[in-house]
Amino acid sequence: MMRMTSTLRVPFLKSADAGSDASLVRRAFTVVELLVVIVVIVIVLAIATPAFRALIYSSERSLAFNSVEAAVAAARDLALRSAGGDDGAVVFLYEQGGPMRIVPAVRVGTIRQQRLQGELSAAGQVEVDLFAPIADATLIEMPRNWHVRGYAPAGTMIDLQGNGRAYSAWYNSEPWGGVDPRDDAKLERNWIFPESGFYSVDLQVPRRNGSGAGVRPDLSSPTSRQSFMIRFDARTGSVSSDRGLSLLIDPRASSRDRVGAESPSADQIRLRPDRSEDLVRWTRGLINAPPFNPNTGSPLAPPYNTQSFDAILPFIGIQSNDTVLIKPVTRFAVYDERRLAQNIGVRSLNTTTGTIYAPVAADGSGDTAIRFDDELFRDSSDANPDRVRDRVNAWIEGDTNFDGEIDDEDEPQARLYLIRPLTGELVEVLR
Repeated sequence: MMRMTSTLRVPFLKSADAGSDASLVRRAFTVVELLVVIVVIVIVLAIATPAFRALIYSSERSLAFNSVEAAVAAARDLALRSAGGDDGAVVFLYEQGGPMRIVPAVRVGTIRQQRLQGELSAAGQVEVDLFAPIADATLIEMPRNWHVRGYAPAGTMIDLQGNGRAYSAWYNSEPWGGVDPRDDAKLERNWIFPESGFYSVDLQVPRRNGSGAGVRPDLSSPTSRQSFMIRFDARTGSVSSDRGLSLLIDPRASSRDRVGAESPSADQIRLRPDRSEDLVRWTRGLINAPPFNPNTGSPLAPPYNTQSFDAILPFIGIQSNDTVLIKPVTRFAVYDERRLAQNIGVRSLNTTTGTIYAPVAADGSGDTAIRFDDELFRDSSDANPDRVRDRVNAWIEGDTNFDGEIDDEDEPQARLYLIRPLTGELVEVLR
């Protein structure tokens, strides 16, 4: 009898195991393949990163131009809509290390300021217009490293000529020739930077040459806070014909050296612009207030004297660090501070200020005014203030190779604008 045997075969299991092993082998990467992938990724990043950076730069550049154009148009509209018939303006401000701010403001009044210490007669005084930011206006900030410089024609940095006296109150720091009206910087054109953030922020008024806070303010020792504005006539919307000194109320970010310090009384609060939510109303109220004690804020009893009326000057006058000394310009430039620095021989921007300028100590212990940072320059000879100023002026105007003329070999990078005097229209200057 034939015996039947059966053999169980499971070829499918064997086949499955083999397939699984093969699959595992196929899914693994060799070292060579990994290196190839990494190289490809590096190449793609090397190609894409510059393009991505260029895209970001182009976007920031367009945003900077559009921001300035919108701000100027808004200032003109603000002047035309002014309920009190006061001029409108945009003021350009810069804090150390921060973005540049474009502030819409309106004229709120006028104060009389002494020209020089001890000159109390009418001939020794000058009228200074006061501007204050609009409470509900949109504050415009420029992209970081994008700045605006204003054009100061030759001679416009010399103030208050007459009676045999002339000196510089507006832009009287080292880069612009100090206070000497005979300095070449005063006799030439300049592209000026907003110096509103380069000051002793912890001081109510600057203390120079040993003088204290109680010394009566005068134009011979103004605040280090300097800038420029574009000013429009309230009646016509055209560029204002007023070219005199003005002040913008811009409260400093410190409670030190203030009346009442951290806990001001009700009377003292009215002397504190940093506690006000509406600077237009605050400034008008201070101008029209009866004379008061500058330490307590309480009203004084008559009879009044000249000193009692001068009590407001440490708070809204030309020497106050809560104000910015400004003049109008009709031309300005929008540019990238990094590109400017590279072209004039600067290794990198100052890490504190974000510019080619050195920082100013908050408590007045160091520099009290703006200056070029000598340590940033590749060559010490390039740090000479006159040389830096000349190169900045040339570069802004389009002479990027500094050969004394603008031609096909130059690559202008700053965009220049002018304001048409009669219409207030903003026009780009082509080169």
